[in-house]
Amino acid sequence: MKLKERVLLILLVSVSFLLIVKYKLEKKQLASSVYEELVNDKTTFSLDGDHSHQKRGTKIDDQKALDNDKNYVGNEVSVNNAGKKAEVEKEKGANGIGNKVGEIEKKDVKTGKSDEVHEVDPWDMWWTMVSDRHVTKPGGDLQIEKILQALAKRKILTAKAFSRGTQLKASLTLDGPSLQKVVFKPMRYTRDHIITGKIYDGFDRHNAEIAAFHLDRLLGFYRAPPVVGRRVDLLNEIKPNAESRLLKTFFKNDNGDECFYGVCYYCKKAEAACARGNIMEGSVTIWLPIEWSLGKMRHPWQRTYNNKKARWELDKHYCQDVISTAPYSSGPRLLDIIDTSIFDFIIGNGDRHHYETFKKGGNEGMLLHLDNAKSFGNPHEDDQTILAPLIQCCRIRKSTHQRLKRISESDSSQQMLSGRLRKALLSDPISPILTEPHLQAVDRRLRTAVDVTKTCISAKGIDNVVIDDQL
Repeated sequence: MKLKERVLLILLVSVSFLLIVKYKLEKKQLASSVYEELVNDKTTFSLDGDHSHQKRGTKIDDQKALDNDKNYVGNEVSVNNAGKKAEVEKEKGANGIGNKVGEIEKKDVKTGKSDEVHEVDPWDMWWTMVSDRHVTKPGGDLQIEKILQALAKRKILTAKAFSRGTQLKASLTLDGPSLQKVVFKPMRYTRDHIITGKIYDGFDRHNAEIAAFHLDRLLGFYRAPPVVGRRVDLLNEIKPNAESRLLKTFFKNDNGDECFYGVCYYCKKAEAACARGNIMEGSVTIWLPIEWSLGKMRHPWQRTYNNKKARWELDKHYCQDVISTAPYSSGPRLLDIIDTSIFDFIIGNGDRHHYETFKKGGNEGMLLHLDNAKSFGNPHEDDQTILAPLIQCCRIRKSTHQRLKRISESDSSQQMLSGRLRKALLSDPISPILTEPHLQAVDRRLRTAVDVTKTCISAKGIDNVVIDDQL
């Protein structure tokens, strides 16, 4: 080789080496800056419900800085997680082939042959699960199990005050190949505590969020995001990762238990949530993906929250006015409202003063079952005012009617709604979730909802009551 060629080769190798070093340094700096942004993020989130949105998560090493997005009520949300789309695993039987849920095959690009099997990130499962008419996947029990396990076990990276809304909660970021934001609601009552008074009284019940999620799936709605129970160590998992606004609300009570009262409209030290020692039980709810932005609307059957009755409580023809106006005059919204009234009646939730829908689809966007923590308060009372949309409109979605009728007619105790719910809740990390009186109440309330439908059919005829799905 001539001298000139040798010099040229040496120069090429040197330049290549320098470019590689520069790339690695920039990548390291980017990862560091993004992680620092995540830890120091001081922004707040939205509303009485729990769901702002989160950008798609990736490994920190691959993550790029993002501009702030806005959530559905216009509050700025710092979005620290965005990026790469994951491969979606195929469930066995979908096309005659498939892999075990939670695993995907790594294939050689040239030959197409598999050379490795590796785990799919549960957060990526979640990002690809949400669709126009479902928040969770019908029949996707194995995927849901993977997501719930991750919610219950993944390391907590950050903890922030959740300052919007009236109830105590915290915003956490969980680790993984991707990052995932969640909402933590602390335990306020023992399982056998009964809320007396008005249907909307009391603190949020963390176990109610868990039970409502599973019941939403058992009833075939699939409109509630995954929720799981978790015990967290406030001293070792939360306080070392907490922002200052949240951290300054921590204190020890007279028994030496760790307590905190957070930042919200009604949050105060006198009504703090306290752990047993350092360990606090609570519910963890996953945040919705940013791709599925939400709109918020006032519920047409909203309560007044005072001694004055609402118009719907006085006017038996109120529904006629509702269905004469958009978005209830056409499309699926009215039937979504009635589905939700049945769901709320069964769980005993009389606090749905507003509701959230997917903005995608406009007036036909799906109504979600969010913020169900005011349910399962009193198992001995069945407040039929929650069923007002069904009672006054005398309409029900055909698929809902068929499912409710089938479940209510089950002879086997295991196939009754209470039996199905009991089985679903057994695997939760903080089981038992509900007492036996609450389980018995869901069967009783289901029968009531079916009886109301039968009364409507007798009065107006099945063709005027049982309506095609409009999905």
